[in-house]
Amino acid sequence: RLRPRRRHPTPVQQRKRLVQTSRAWLSMGGGERGGYAEGVRFDEELQVPVWDIPRLRYPDDFTPDRFEREFASLSEPCIIEGLVDDWPAVSDSERTWRDSRRWEEMMGDQMLDCGFDPVDSRMMHFGDEEGEPSVLFNPGRLRLPAWAFLEVARIRQEILRLRRTDCDVDLSNNAALKERLNRGITVQNMPFLNVDEGSPLQYFAPIACRMRDLVPLSFYLSHDTFALPREMQEDVAPQAPKLIAGWASPNSSRIWTTNGAPWHVPYPPWSDDVVPEPGDDSMIYSCFHCDRMENLHSIIAGEKRVVLVPPGQKDVLSATRYAVQRQWLAASVTSPTGNAQYLGSTMFTSKQTECTSDQSAVHPFRSPETNRKVSQGAWPDGVDFPVRVGRLKKGDTLYIPAYHWHWVATSTPPTLGLDDEGPLAVSVNFWWWPIHNDAAMERWSFQNEQESWRNARSKLPADLPVPDRDVHGASFRRLTARQRQEGQVPKPWPQRSAQPSRPSSRGGTPAAPTPTSYASACSGGSASGRTAQGAAGGSSAAGGAAVPHSWEEVEDTRSQDHDPLRPSPARVGLGSPQPSSGPEVACHASSGGGDALLQSRTAGGCPADGLFYEVVD
Repeated sequence: RLRPRRRHPTPVQQRKRLVQTSRAWLSMGGGERGGYAEGVRFDEELQVPVWDIPRLRYPDDFTPDRFEREFASLSEPCIIEGLVDDWPAVSDSERTWRDSRRWEEMMGDQMLDCGFDPVDSRMMHFGDEEGEPSVLFNPGRLRLPAWAFLEVARIRQEILRLRRTDCDVDLSNNAALKERLNRGITVQNMPFLNVDEGSPLQYFAPIACRMRDLVPLSFYLSHDTFALPREMQEDVAPQAPKLIAGWASPNSSRIWTTNGAPWHVPYPPWSDDVVPEPGDDSMIYSCFHCDRMENLHSIIAGEKRVVLVPPGQKDVLSATRYAVQRQWLAASVTSPTGNAQYLGSTMFTSKQTECTSDQSAVHPFRSPETNRKVSQGAWPDGVDFPVRVGRLKKGDTLYIPAYHWHWVATSTPPTLGLDDEGPLAVSVNFWWWPIHNDAAMERWSFQNEQESWRNARSKLPADLPVPDRDVHGASFRRLTARQRQEGQVPKPWPQRSAQPSRPSSRGGTPAAPTPTSYASACSGGSASGRTAQGAAGGSSAAGGAAVPHSWEEVEDTRSQDHDPLRPSPARVGLGSPQPSSGPEVACHASSGGGDALLQSRTAGGCPADGLFYEVVD
């Protein structure tokens, strides 16, 4: 007789075993090694039980319905190799996004609004370590031309290359680098938080500085894929049609690009001869956050480490969106001698009382003592279930199911010694509205709302109602029905044209104007001063515009989750000035609570910018 072949457990079987894991772990006291269910191990670095996210190869490991049956319908993550091998941005040597030349040719003179942090490798974090736990430090937003954003990363790459042979870079022997560092440029702070009559508006005026002032800053660009020049849109494409037909049209998409963590500035910072130095940590981190939509996140350059906490578990993250809100600002500083200037930083506190999504101060790479303090003792000791972990490299795609809390650590190619992979970490994700597990997702959404309320780090607004399950459920169902109906509208993705359109002076989209007055900046910018983010309907920020205070409005505008490197969707949707040039952008929102929804469309019928973005991925 032939012995039957032993089958490896499917993700369905693995999930059933994982359900039993926490019980087994608790019965053993949670501390013994080697007693976990199959596939679960204790991670010495994270100090919690973990399960490695399954890694599969497309198309070898997929049947037409496998992704839906074993992952999407069960809300289980997976890593897919080869899914985007046909993207020119990944595989075409002439069109790859790993080479910054493609970006400069298509978008070199276009103005970008880039998130930045001058001192911390976490692009958004609570102030526990600064002695201000009630404060959420938000990234600054700096407007600068795309070529300058790229040049900052290229200068960093060159400095790292020189430091491999000489620990200290001597500019007297590197005239070309010195010239690049001392090149002049004009930048401008843009509002990320609400501004009002009490805000320091003088900091939103254009600032003259040099490239050396920008190199130490940690930049993270979150750019709307639908706002790219058509030629660059043709370099990527939505991934879901290869895996699952039911997701239909994508809701929205973002490009995530970073030059890495902050660097040090040697003294004196205004000198023409000093060279910025790498910081102690080369990675840049997101907070734990979650999205209401299904997420396929593909890596083009760099690497990411991810930690996912499945929804529906007990609260181990102590996440909230309620905190005192502060934003970084770049500021021109005069040297003590009065004969030179350099770019420093300051902060302003907004009257805004909540972030656009829930954030957690838990940092898996920090010490257990630190995490116990910021999580009210819940992490790592209270983690009695396996969290999901994985490593992503070039060409990998991570499926993050809706409502999975995720934390991401990003490394750029130069810090990994991969100079041929370009100067920036680059990834692209698309979001789709869920079509499975409505009852569970409604529970998870309400659980998040209750926990955010309970974990508030600042005084809650007096007119903010207590979360109500019935109100929440009605809002959830209305939004779900509307989004699914919208998702059924075909939105064809651009295909490569036989006759490429003529580029502008640098290619792609025509150049945007230089920064405008601070009054214009604080009111969202003039129509003529439209930027790349403005094209997405997201760079406006109405001075003094209010965050919605009814729970239903918050439910429909915040944890559906979005990109907090952009202004609050509530502010944009509830009356902020909108750009009037270029593709038509229509923003609609109900101010009557419960159904506040930002809907944006380009002239071609694709979503210019959705409401729901993740934090920093």
